[in-house]
Amino acid sequence: MEAIRSKINELIVSYQEQLNLYGQVREMGLQEKELIAEGRFSSLLEAVREKGELIKAAADYDEQIAAAQAYIADHLQLEAFSLPRLKQAVSDALGNELAALERVIADLVPTLETLEEQERSNEARLSEFLERTKDPAIQRWRQMRAERAYGRDRGK
Repeated sequence: MEAIRSKINELIVSYQEQLNLYGQVREMGLQEKELIAEGRFSSLLEAVREKGELIKAAADYDEQIAAAQAYIADHLQLEAFSLPRLKQAVSDALGNELAALERVIADLVPTLETLEEQERSNEARLSEFLERTKDPAIQRWRQMRAERAYGRDRGK
């Protein structure tokens, strides 16, 4: 049972690490929202790159999670890994570990849902911003600002 306890603790740590990384992804998403609103696209590209690295780091834990789940399922002769099946197999012996695993998974699910919504929202904002920048009136206004900034309009 100690080997199963160890694998469950590995799962908990892996999920907690993912949760931490996804929290950082959420922060990057908030930063992206501001950068889109401000039209700072070079900074936005850098933020998207950094966010991509965080997402890749979180996804790297998937392999460890899958391996631990497979080990547990195999060792306990479960058809497939699932919390209900795991609880049924070891609930009395590993109640504390199962409770901790359940908590971290319960935290992870809404975090992923929030990230998905944030991503859709940021994509919509970016599309909207890009559509507005195609507006001929906005383009003329930008041209006039640029001409003033470079002194072409000063002699008039």
